[in-house]
Amino acid sequence: MTIHVIQANQTFIVPGSDPNDGTGLNDGDSYIFTANPAPDSVADSELKFTGSDPRTIGSLTVDGGGGDPNDMVARVLTPATQFGALTVQDGIQMNGSTLDLDTFGGIRVLGESLLDNNTTAVFENDHNDSFVLNGAMTLGSNGANSMDVSEMTFLDGTVHMTGASDTADVGISQGVGFDVACGTLRLMDGSNVQSGFFNLGQGEIDVFKTAGVTQADFDTMTHVLSLKDSGGNVIDALTMVGNTDNLAVTTGSNFRGDFIAITNNASGSTLPFTVV
Repeated sequence: MTIHVIQANQTFIVPGSDPNDGTGLNDGDSYIFTANPAPDSVADSELKFTGSDPRTIGSLTVDGGGGDPNDMVARVLTPATQFGALTVQDGIQMNGSTLDLDTFGGIRVLGESLLDNNTTAVFENDHNDSFVLNGAMTLGSNGANSMDVSEMTFLDGTVHMTGASDTADVGISQGVGFDVACGTLRLMDGSNVQSGFFNLGQGEIDVFKTAGVTQADFDTMTHVLSLKDSGGNVIDALTMVGNTDNLAVTTGSNFRGDFIAITNNASGSTLPFTVV
């Protein structure tokens, strides 16, 4: 395995349809975006894969060098073909930086990933392909860190949110565990959250696209929190684990729309809430 360093304002191209085509750029290589020493202006660096095959890399690191995270913007692009998928074998490590990972196919991340020290990561494509997390992704406790996977179908793995200002935006998800010790988890398409679990500490879960919700109940046997309409029909259901003694359900609204907020602040419920 070779480690390739991508400097500020550099475009690094991984050529060829054969990932082992003799260029010295092989499947399993690792890539480091670095802004150290920090650039005089915004560093907009790019890692671009060409050819038509899915690609596999070792680890992906984006290091902002301790400066303004907006000064280190890293973009990772895969080919505009149905096979433009990317696998990261050894996790994503980010420090004070911004990552825009745009694939035509899906994304698969294995191992342990860490986003910390005022970091933003956006995982996206135009085809609602899958983001598969075969491991864990932690939003650190230093600064305000965010991840956005709302344009993809999020599968498996666990997300740990540990900072008071951390945010995570999620669209369709299946089988993902969310450990919301701090920060705000935004479920942008609440009715499309399936299986998985939610461990709510001092954080908050905001559930969008919940029009018609007028009441909620929590089943202490199944650990399912159900958001219901006036007729008792379930609009959304979340499996809650951990300490659920003080669950509260409130309504809210912001520029993203109306939402239902779930917290561990029992005195704050504004919807009729029943524990059964």
